Amino acid sequence: MSWVVQAYPLGHPLDEPLRYTVIFVRCAGRWLFVRHRERQTWECPGGHIEPHETPLAGAARELYEESGLRCPIIPVSEYYAADGERHGYGRIYLALAQDVAQVPADFEMAEARLFDGLPAEVTYPEIYACIFPIALDFLRARQNIGFAQTLAMSRELWEQHRDTWSPMTMPYARNSLLWMMGEMGEVIDIVKKLGETQIEQSPKVRADLVEELVDVHMYFNDILNRYGISATEFAAAYHEKHQRNMRRDYEKEALRLK
Repeated sequence: MSWVVQAYPLGHPLDEPLRYTVIFVRCAGRWLFVRHRERQTWECPGGHIEPHETPLAGAARELYEESGLRCPIIPVSEYYAADGERHGYGRIYLALAQDVAQVPADFEMAEARLFDGLPAEVTYPEIYACIFPIALDFLRARQNIGFAQTLAMSRELWEQHRDTWSPMTMPYARNSLLWMMGEMGEVIDIVKKLGETQIEQSPKVRADLVEELVDVHMYFNDILNRYGISATEFAAAYHEKHQRNMRRDYEKEALRLK
């Protein structure tokens, strides 16, 4: 019997607990799939959530057991799959890996391989035909995040905590500015103490640096929101400033300063 598959947004009310995880792994601009020792088809890391596990913990465990990877995992969507005999809800995750790892020898996967897209031969083609496009769209949205979107996300976070956070008004923008400067100090600490070599070669150091830079950007968005500066207003000023800079003769200006 063929599979019936339905996707749902995160947090959608479900009539039974999540049972499965599926982890799409993005690595070096490609997709990582694994092959079970007893099959010739390809699949994503994933499997059952154990009774004592949260979905995220189950996804992290399955990811390591089936690919050898330990890397950031992001929840994407819920899904339901049924084929007449088996059925259940699962959660789709996206994992962002720096490199392919050695598949653990004492688990069930034989190998891992990178593909440009969905492999021609997958273990559950009807399921993957539904859920792979969801992971792909999610990745594209993350890669193409725009300034208007980050401003909206900043506002959305504030709305969720508006009863306990300071008002979204101009007098409090200076507080956000001070917090942003503090986060810039965290960035400087990483650069000074660990240096460019570790930033380039250590996935953890690089991830820490990117996280601190994200914090800087988040407080910057907070400042703009509190001053009421829209994405359109900021973009117009940015383009104008860029054009002025493109017309400047920096070499001549430097000579005048000597």
